[in-house]
Amino acid sequence: MKTDEGWSPDRLIPLLAGLAELVPWLKQWHDDLDPATGERLGTWFAGFVADEAHALGTTTEALGRQPTAEGPGRKDRRHREYGGLDRLLPSARLA
Repeated sequence: MKTDEGWSPDRLIPLLAGLAELVPWLKQWHDDLDPATGERLGTWFAGFVADEAHALGTTTEALGRQPTAEGPGRKDRRHREYGGLDRLLPSARLA
């Protein structure tokens, strides 16, 4: 997207911020050394995010302060009662 389609930093920074949110999880669960590549996935992504942030004129710390988009129906989805599950298991309501 960055090079092929020429996306602006305004469009790329929220995507990079979303990826930055996953880095701690990647480092916690997927940072074992991969014998095929000789790299650690979490560490690689942490470096990628830092390099791309620098290239876009920002920092990884600033990425953490990016507003997150709710997207259509996202808030409603968390509070929706799931008809099939509620009907079968009334005590399993998701809030």
